Amino acid sequence: MASVSSLDQDMRQLRRDRYTPQAANEARRWIEDTLGTTLPSGDLLDALKDGVALCKLANLALPPPGVKFKQSSMPFVQMENISQFLKACEMPPLNLPAHDRFLTVDLYEGKDPAQVLQCLGAFSRKANAAQPSRFRSTIGPRSIASPTAASTSFGTWNIVQYGYMGGASQGNQGITFGARRQITSAAP
Repeated sequence: MASVSSLDQDMRQLRRDRYTPQAANEARRWIEDTLGTTLPSGDLLDALKDGVALCKLANLALPPPGVKFKQSSMPFVQMENISQFLKACEMPPLNLPAHDRFLTVDLYEGKDPAQVLQCLGAFSRKANAAQPSRFRSTIGPRSIASPTAASTSFGTWNIVQYGYMGGASQGNQGITFGARRQITSAAP
């Protein structure tokens, strides 16, 4: 008999598989290099769970006054810190889209660790573009694509893109402006 699994379990497993130790270590190194401090040892999600390091990153990217945060072991304060970071990600100059941000429970309860890494990668790219002096590198693969002649001229008008344009129009239907109105035409 074949094994039966639910779609929820399969999706949860796919999300878990996207969170790799190599990606977590790369994000940890980037955060430590950017902040100039070391994060607590152990899992990256546990080190970021209080939200303090995230708020410090947000304060580097945002103009003053930045975001307010507290160092605390109380869960609601830690979740508030994470929420402050996520609000900072929505504001200019970062303007991270919703698909690049995670939910507070994704980090605090470990629901979707891969989404946390995706958000950190998007944050690093946007922060690097906005403040290259403070954010010297980014997380993830570097895009080194350069424009080619074919890609720069791609936007020019091409009749093949728009389909057949010799179809019905008033010009080829025998309609003449200013003529008498007749329901039937003289032509066969």
